Amino acid sequence: MYFFMEEVAKAAVEIGIRGVLSEGLVELFSSKSSEEVLKRGASFAERYHGWKGLIWAALGPHAEYSCSLEFLERVREEADRLGVGIHMHLAEIKPPVEEFVKKHGKTPVQALDEIGFLKRDVIIAHGIYLSDEDLNILKRRDVAIAYNPVSNMKLASGAARINEMLGLGIRVGLGTDGPGSNNTLDMIQDMKIASLLQKLRYMDPRSLPARSAVRMATRGGAEALGLDDLIGSIEAGKRADIVVIDTKKVRYQPIRDPYTALTYCGSGSDVRDVIVDGRIVVRDGILQTADLEEILKRFSDVVADLFQ
Repeated sequence: MYFFMEEVAKAAVEIGIRGVLSEGLVELFSSKSSEEVLKRGASFAERYHGWKGLIWAALGPHAEYSCSLEFLERVREEADRLGVGIHMHLAEIKPPVEEFVKKHGKTPVQALDEIGFLKRDVIIAHGIYLSDEDLNILKRRDVAIAYNPVSNMKLASGAARINEMLGLGIRVGLGTDGPGSNNTLDMIQDMKIASLLQKLRYMDPRSLPARSAVRMATRGGAEALGLDDLIGSIEAGKRADIVVIDTKKVRYQPIRDPYTALTYCGSGSDVRDVIVDGRIVVRDGILQTADLEEILKRFSDVVADLFQ
């Protein structure tokens, strides 16, 4: 979500990785009309959904405090017309949720349900301030959650009710959020933090065990995105997306349970090989599809110019 999605799509395809991308639609704070804002998102989705077999598009209304209910109704209509999903921040921060309830007399989830917004193709980022009724609605509508523990901790947003979500059978995938609220975007390290935050939230060391954290980062993420028929696990008939982890480092030893080792000892720097759709993207820790040193040099030059 957010900006320059066409460039993001092109970069992802050039490198050889997948992406589910959406233009960030911030209606209430835009100088453009609601229809102009929506048109920008719909235009991107029309051009890039299914592009090169690596890119899926979605519509990305930003949040309940930056989009009106009337706008969200139109987003739902366009998503149905285009056959794409919807990605939206919801119930991430307490004050906006309280303001929404004060204004509308109901929670954001309840309001979205009333306008027919919530369907299986919706994935909610964060979902921290959700009532029992909200969770039951999400389960009934088969809405998915993106759990972003590092962001939630860095911004002091709170901790999502993952035990209840999983107990209800709500689809939950692990996310990093953006670099401003996560910095490293390290999915492997985030599995550990995801698990530890839930243990602290419930004061129960059994909350979100290692195997569940690994599942949330793999098959669970694919399920949340509605792509589990294609990716998320190594099975006959699915796309060949495989990551090889080097577990020979001292901090992994001894390995008695691979899920525990990966969740509590792992880091993105331990990734040895990455295969996407059968194509080797990283071999022995070295990017094969682009010159990383040149990319970083150009990046440093741009950053230097930006802050002069």
